[in-house]
Amino acid sequence: MEMNLSETAFIEIGRDSFPIRYFTTKQEVPLCGGATLASDHILYELGLFGNNQEFTFQAQELNLTISQGLDWIKMNFLTYQLSEMTSSSSRFNEIMGVNLIERFKSPNNCIVSRVNKEKQA
Repeated sequence: MEMNLSETAFIEIGRDSFPIRYFTTKQEVPLCGGATLASDHILYELGLFGNNQEFTFQAQELNLTISQGLDWIKMNFLTYQLSEMTSSSSRFNEIMGVNLIERFKSPNNCIVSRVNKEKQA
């Protein structure tokens, strides 16, 4: 509630890798960057890992390799092959207030849109 994020991560403490699952108040989700970052921060804060020591979270969609430097935490994330969408952009432009150039969809139904610039009011 404090951060206004609904995802909560649950991890199983292991030796070399840590299964991690993410839940909202209504369902399980395959991946959540914020909950992953919070989880690995806690593992480092508890002293389970030292600086520059890597470990792996096993999420539904991929294994996430985590490492910590002096002032940062590094996580690798999945990249998706995108396919171009050819649907009409007029409604999108109207709602978002932008000029759509192209739009792509990932296999897990995320949509990435490239826009020219915001419309001037």
